[in-house]
Amino acid sequence: MLTDADYQTQAAFRHALRRFMRVSEENARAAGITPTQYLLLLAVRGHHSYPAVPLIAIAEHLQLRQSATSLLVTRAVNRMVTDQPAPLIVRGHDVNDRRRALIALTPEGEEILTRIMIENRRVLTAVDGVFTDLRASLAMRLR
Repeated sequence: MLTDADYQTQAAFRHALRRFMRVSEENARAAGITPTQYLLLLAVRGHHSYPAVPLIAIAEHLQLRQSATSLLVTRAVNRMVTDQPAPLIVRGHDVNDRRRALIALTPEGEEILTRIMIENRRVLTAVDGVFTDLRASLAMRLR
């Protein structure tokens, strides 16, 4: 049976999660990219096979079709800033299978992602107590 504390803990978690999402979206826009581009950069840089991340792995991480992910990657590769090419990512190919696209961040993409991550860390630090409470609540329920 669920208690009031269970509902309160989950509501607090949802609030903290949404707060983090909103702030990270604002941080992405402030850095000059869209929230979707930020998620793309994070999916690429956070993947265990970085700096050679398969396109299909990014699609899975973002929960998008591979064709939609390919379009997102193309836009990030062809990104223009003040009429000067400034791609966020580069697309290469697997030396063993030329059909397999491999993605990595450019120095520009890495720098933008790092700035956003530093700002996001401040929010995560502020809401850490909510995550701790949720973990404790779940641990009690799973016993």
